[in-house]
Amino acid sequence: YPLLLLPAKALVAVYQVMIVIRLYCAGLAFCYFANHFEFDRFTITGGALVYLFNAFLLYSNVAQPFFTTPFILFPLIIVALERTLQQGKIGPLILVFSWMLISSFYFAYILGIGAMLYLGLRFGLTYRKKIKTLKARIQLLSKLALATVISLLCSSFLLVPEIIAVKNSTRSGGVFANGLNVYPLYYYLALPSQLINGANRDFYFWRALGFSSIVFFALIYIILQKKTYRLTFWALCLSFIMLLLPQFGALMNGLMAPSNRWTLLSCLPIA
Repeated sequence: YPLLLLPAKALVAVYQVMIVIRLYCAGLAFCYFANHFEFDRFTITGGALVYLFNAFLLYSNVAQPFFTTPFILFPLIIVALERTLQQGKIGPLILVFSWMLISSFYFAYILGIGAMLYLGLRFGLTYRKKIKTLKARIQLLSKLALATVISLLCSSFLLVPEIIAVKNSTRSGGVFANGLNVYPLYYYLALPSQLINGANRDFYFWRALGFSSIVFFALIYIILQKKTYRLTFWALCLSFIMLLLPQFGALMNGLMAPSNRWTLLSCLPIA
């Protein structure tokens, strides 16, 4: 849309600048998220570098730049959910949910499921002990439902036409998970190397990982200290299980072909 205000000769330059701005905003979103959990600056900077420089984002932000948007949105969604859990405030959640639904129906689907998975883990591991009474839990659920409904209404002017278009798309008639019960053998054999392999663009069912090598040591540390970092540990365990079965890839891809674009969500706990 900004390009409509500029001459055609500026198209390429502005496109390139917007890619950099999107990446910068993704880094800012991570810093905002990490600061909410009170990490020190050194830790936040290191995490932001891991969050930005991974195979998924470095490839997709050039090939399909709107893939950067969920990297901006997901940290904001988590912080908004935390504010609802801690303070009962739904204003920030309504704003970020509306932005999510307006920006992309496809990524709203993935981010919505990711938000529910986070909420389930966070409540089960932490807030289940803090929010004990049935009344308090019903109030929390009511606030989350209200925020969702208001966001759907606010975004419906773009969301409804997009849903209609998706239902009439040629992609919507495929077989669930392409009829696969398990992935081909080469997928599993390549899985360990993909963790730190950012040079190979053969992502195999869009399983685009490829992180900084320091992540390998971080994962070992998290496993050894799983009682201290329970949320991160179980989030990564859930991600690993979902990577093993094509049914999860299809579920996260709108019940169509198995596509692991949802791995963008795992970049946050890894970072």
